[in-house]
Amino acid sequence: MTKLEQLHESIIIHNIRQRFFKEKIYTFIGPVIVSVNPYKVISELGSHLIPLYQEAPKSEASTLPPHLYAVAQRAYDNMISLDKSQSIIIIGESGAGKTEATKIVLNYLTKASERSEDSSLDIAEMILATNPLLEAFGNAKTVRNDNSSRFGKFIKVLFDGSRIIGASIDNYLLEKTRVVGQAEKERNYHIFYQIINGMTEEEKKKYEILNSEEQYQYLRYGKVPVPKDDALDWNLTKKAFSTLGFTPSELDTIYTILSAILWLGNIDFVTAARDEVSIKDSLPLEKFCQLLGINVISGVVRKALLSRSVQAKGRKSISYVPYSYSQAIANRDALAKRLYSELFNWLVKKLNTQLKQHGDHPDTKFIGVLDIYGFEIFEKNSLEQFCINYANEKLHTLFTNEMFKSEQEEYTSDGVEWRQVDFKDNSGCISLIEKQRGIIDVIQEQCKMGDACNDDTLMASVKRIASPWMEQSRPNEPQNQFKVKHFAGTVSYSAEDFVEKNRDTLNTDMENFMRKCTDALISSFFESEPEPPKESLSLSAQEKYPDALVSPRRSGFFGSRTPGPGSETSTPRNSGYLSRSSTPTPQSAQKIVVKDKKTLSLRFKEDLGKLVDTLNSSGRHYVRCIKPNELKSSKEFHSKKVMEQLTCNGVFETVKIRKAGFSTRLLMETFFSKYWALLKSKDRDSVEALLNELMPNKTEWCLGKTKVFLRDSALSVLDAKLTLIWKNQVIPIQKHIRAYTAQTKYLHMLATRLTQSYIRRRMAIMKLDALVELNDAAIVFQKYIHQKMASDELATLKYIHQQRVKAATVIQRYTRSAFAQRKLDDLKRRLELRKKRASTYGTYYEFTVVNPTATAVLTPSIPINVDSDTDPVYVVVVNK
Repeated sequence: MTKLEQLHESIIIHNIRQRFFKEKIYTFIGPVIVSVNPYKVISELGSHLIPLYQEAPKSEASTLPPHLYAVAQRAYDNMISLDKSQSIIIIGESGAGKTEATKIVLNYLTKASERSEDSSLDIAEMILATNPLLEAFGNAKTVRNDNSSRFGKFIKVLFDGSRIIGASIDNYLLEKTRVVGQAEKERNYHIFYQIINGMTEEEKKKYEILNSEEQYQYLRYGKVPVPKDDALDWNLTKKAFSTLGFTPSELDTIYTILSAILWLGNIDFVTAARDEVSIKDSLPLEKFCQLLGINVISGVVRKALLSRSVQAKGRKSISYVPYSYSQAIANRDALAKRLYSELFNWLVKKLNTQLKQHGDHPDTKFIGVLDIYGFEIFEKNSLEQFCINYANEKLHTLFTNEMFKSEQEEYTSDGVEWRQVDFKDNSGCISLIEKQRGIIDVIQEQCKMGDACNDDTLMASVKRIASPWMEQSRPNEPQNQFKVKHFAGTVSYSAEDFVEKNRDTLNTDMENFMRKCTDALISSFFESEPEPPKESLSLSAQEKYPDALVSPRRSGFFGSRTPGPGSETSTPRNSGYLSRSSTPTPQSAQKIVVKDKKTLSLRFKEDLGKLVDTLNSSGRHYVRCIKPNELKSSKEFHSKKVMEQLTCNGVFETVKIRKAGFSTRLLMETFFSKYWALLKSKDRDSVEALLNELMPNKTEWCLGKTKVFLRDSALSVLDAKLTLIWKNQVIPIQKHIRAYTAQTKYLHMLATRLTQSYIRRRMAIMKLDALVELNDAAIVFQKYIHQKMASDELATLKYIHQQRVKAATVIQRYTRSAFAQRKLDDLKRRLELRKKRASTYGTYYEFTVVNPTATAVLTPSIPINVDSDTDPVYVVVVNK
């Protein structure tokens, strides 16, 4: 969009809308790239484009289509050429596509590093494997987004030259409250559903996991049908565990903690006499203790869930003050939130250990990717929105300073004098928040006051701060709120629960029994920090105000974020974005003692300062993710919604900065092409003469080395003059255009006829050649067919003859065999007959048969007719 001659809000919205419907979701607005969530996969923008941006010369990089790949490549090139770390800052509201944008950038960086000869594919694979793992433990389904990141992250990819050597992850703003409750149509973190729907029956039995999420209290608040394949995602999570080198014992602890949290949520209470409570069903408590290796018989856990200990001044004895039903629920939920946040923080530390296995080198540079929430303005805003908006104020200051520097560099490089312009400076708002006696300082002091502090005293102290960036509430508005004028608009913050959220504490009794877990990792989550000397309270004060004792250990803001169940509905995160005390103090409480520790808001201020310092020390690139509509539709574009986001993201502030100077910048060649009718010749002197003639006041224009800088008024004068000239010349121009059009039409018609004639001739020749060729082919084909038929017929006759010969041979053989067999049978019959007749005449000797025709015959001889069909046989009989 930097090529547009004019840059206004309406033009920006129109251009982004047109590109959205053309599936061009990326748009450059100055140095900022706007990424509109398409709510569908656009294959044309996929990873196949990576080589295009990797291999493009730097001189041609600006000619490539806008893409996140272009931002990542520019950061990579700057890191190499300038020898300076780079940061890519991705901001947008939930559902705008920040998570996907982060994955696209990280994927590109790993691919870019693969081109290095010494690149480690293992490290690149491990970096990409962090995505499914962090999504499983840090993402959840919300009303706005089916895969919403419920935490912020700053991922630094570490380079030694052009080679990736590791990475590190800083996490912050984890939404702990989602663990214990969700708004309607929302879900808990993905990992809980994955283990239920993905684990084998054997694994479920080992970790005491039930078969349905409906059986867990912490998972049935939202009542949402499963929107994704949790079993498939579980396989991806397990693969990520393997890639990142998690040991079996570590995985065993992770699964045990997840199951224990779910069983903890199933512990319910019933109210007994005097508003005291008891555990409704002991089974969930037994399962919880069994998983963590805590002795349930001792009753320590039961006592910590139902009451808290107090110690009277000057006494060693300890008394126990029972909880009400609401206090018991809050106490239970506080433990669940603490357990999950500690697990998440440990998980990130483990990832950092694995990703930094090659260690940092002295020359190590990084490309950081910051994925953070955008500015938030809701009907009810509390401490959570205050902290998020404070972070966005700091980032906006960084952003506007960067824009001014960019503007100044463009003017200077073209030889134009830079004039300071006025803009909406938000340094006063930041000063109001973080200065001495500012809002954070007042909140910190109020929390130190203990029993003298409540929401009313906090409001009174905040309203006494004198600043033009504070706006007083009107008489008809709630008086328990204060207003701050942010760069994106005035926001009213409700002071309700500010103090309790800011303390972010856990019952000491709960910490004590959690340290008794047999698992060393779980026990380490609740180790005590060194604490200052304890202040003692009277027994009466402790009994009256059971929240008087708090734990010195608190979760940091970076590394913990606890929006409420309705985090993305009409009142996002207001039900516990920052974790409240596990046992809420009654409104009538007057006595609370808090250790002199940094509160959550103060720690956030310090951590945010470190983040800004890191960003300041690096080159910065900006990505603004935009939701086109609230319907999650790929076919809807709501201009009002988009304009609100561009305003909150500071994009229009960039436009204002640019418009405050010379809003229109035209290359000399572009000016020649557009205004040639006003110029005597196409050179710099003619341009200067034209501008002096039309606008003697040189404040409206400026001539640089390669560009013409114009204000809006100067552009209007030039366009008006050009329009006037065109009007005076319109008739001759139209005449020449009509003549040219007619001539062109005739020539085109003539050329068409000649072309048709040539084509018809050529087609006829081709048809004739085809017929001749076809006829020759038919003759050859017939010859081969006849030859084939004759050959087949000859083979058939040969086969028949062979079969006949074989048959005759067989017949002859069987015939001779039959005759021989018959003759043999006759001989056997004769022999038997001779034996029979000889026995009639007594002893006889059988001699050789004599032929009747023989002349010499022995006597006496007896002729014997054996068979009428045979010749007579003579036998010589000799009597003894």
